[in-house]
Amino acid sequence: MTELTGRTLQNRYRVDSFIGRGGMADVYKVWDQNRAVYLAMKVLHADLAEDRAFLRRFKREADTLAKLQHPHIVRSYGLETDGRIAFILMDYIEGVSLRTRIFDLDRPFTSEEALEIMQPVCAALHYAHQSGVVHCDIKPANIMLHKNGTVLVSDFGISRITEAATATMVGAGTPAYMSPEQARGADLTPLSDIYSLGIVLYEMLSGGERPFIGEHAKVTGGTSEKVRWEQINAAPPALRKLNPQISSALEAVVLKCLQKDPAQRYPSALDALNALIQAAGSSAAPQPKASPVAPVESLPELHERQPGVMPQRKLTAFPPRSRPSKRSLTPFVVGAVLLVLVLFFVAISRPLGVMFSPATLTPTLRPTVTPTPTPAAGDVMVSEKDGMRLHYVPFGEFVMGNTIDAAVAECEKFDSGCSLDLYESNGIAPPHKVTLKAFWIDETEVTNKMYALCVEDGKCQPPGDESSSTRTSYYGDRHYTDYPVIHVSWNDAKAYCEWAGRALPSEAQWEKAARGPNGNTYPWGNAAPDKDLLNYSRSNVGDTTQVGLYPEGASPYGALDMAGNVAEWVADWWNKEYYQNSPAIDPPGPATGFQRGLRGGAWDDYEFVVSSTYRYLHKPGESDANIGFRCVRPQ
Repeated sequence: MTELTGRTLQNRYRVDSFIGRGGMADVYKVWDQNRAVYLAMKVLHADLAEDRAFLRRFKREADTLAKLQHPHIVRSYGLETDGRIAFILMDYIEGVSLRTRIFDLDRPFTSEEALEIMQPVCAALHYAHQSGVVHCDIKPANIMLHKNGTVLVSDFGISRITEAATATMVGAGTPAYMSPEQARGADLTPLSDIYSLGIVLYEMLSGGERPFIGEHAKVTGGTSEKVRWEQINAAPPALRKLNPQISSALEAVVLKCLQKDPAQRYPSALDALNALIQAAGSSAAPQPKASPVAPVESLPELHERQPGVMPQRKLTAFPPRSRPSKRSLTPFVVGAVLLVLVLFFVAISRPLGVMFSPATLTPTLRPTVTPTPTPAAGDVMVSEKDGMRLHYVPFGEFVMGNTIDAAVAECEKFDSGCSLDLYESNGIAPPHKVTLKAFWIDETEVTNKMYALCVEDGKCQPPGDESSSTRTSYYGDRHYTDYPVIHVSWNDAKAYCEWAGRALPSEAQWEKAARGPNGNTYPWGNAAPDKDLLNYSRSNVGDTTQVGLYPEGASPYGALDMAGNVAEWVADWWNKEYYQNSPAIDPPGPATGFQRGLRGGAWDDYEFVVSSTYRYLHKPGESDANIGFRCVRPQ
């Protein structure tokens, strides 16, 4: 191979070290002098660089990777050349591969440990498959574990655009992980990746053993040919014989992934993840770090509430208390016995009519309180840190975004000056389904009184006034303690939420909490805004108001003031195109950016800004008189 270490390509990419060699390219660590970051560079082997077929394949790899923008897929920057050297650049991942982790762990993964890795991998594959891309080489070496804990799928080097693929790919892929159809040289589909995923899962749960290694093949030849034969013809060894600690349900998930007939496998990576989540929850052996994960499914329908009526919600203690141990139950049992005896003597000392209805002697039913172990949509808990009421948003799917035509049409009801450019410049997200884990969201924006607690604790800075001199006296004035805190930057908001044991909501969390499962245009539904629903430009208030003054404008989950009053910081970096191809499961927002997102509109904004799908932005270090925030807490 041509040694490139020490060279600088395109007067920009300094080749610092050699990383490894693959089937068609060498991999180097390079320093990008323009971006001031390390990147990984894949350089096509010299003996292939003049082969036009391989060049086309390499360019296809680069083009495919450049289209896949997902937080759990290693990002690519496209194909470049320097003379006869063709190379592709991608993020350099500081960490180890899953292959290394399996070897170093030297024991089977627990179901929870396997799920922690499989969730992001399935999310990445689901996104790629929806984009028409099949990976074709899923294996532990292509699953990277960043040192910050992020799991990423790498090397879509033999992937292809499904719709355009007509040629077979014999020889592509790794025999130990390839599907039967891939071993036969047949056309590949997303179901081929599901099979490979099953082998990876088998290897993790077995402690490093692969189901097909060529030892039982009924053909002659090299190891690759024997492994291919087993992939096509042999049944995998029983997984529970290698690891009796896993449940039969978990073994069944692996076996379904490894069905020889693609039609018998899970139809999508999302379905495989659902089954894995459910099976992991039913594991027979006790597992460390037990934290149940709900399956990915549609959100149950909520009962329609009457317009103008604030829904009644159950109140839950915050934080949830742990179940007492068997040892701690003893005093409760003794107390219960004493209570029964006391009630008995009180009963026999009082007239029967006190305990029974005089007319019928029918026992009088007395109200009882039955605790609800699982929260329902809109249930309430109260933070012991700052007294904020939080409303429960269940696990499930919702439709995020809106068509630009629909948004413009809604806007034109109130303002004839609305235009397509207005929405395109602010990056309205197209309609798409998103699944989120359950979370709790603050009932209102954080108030001056609440924010003062964080300042007094030394964890927050007092509100600033760097961008405006308007209403700077609100904070600290006893007349405005229940008004939303303003003049807080994104950094201030983040610090407060962390102090309170919560976090800023992602754009997806904010929008789901505002719209509910039915895709409301506004928190209260699809009716036009008016002065009884929110504080906005046409309400004639002309200022912020006390939080919670508009109960008729509550969201389906009971959150108040999600339209108007003050615009609200969200966690996401701003990228107007991010939600055009964002992950379908818990989208975290762009990894980097220059400005942060805002949602919900303010007291001085019009109808199109206070809609639940409108997105806009602000510099994270700056604040204003019409910007506040609220927080969320995971379930």
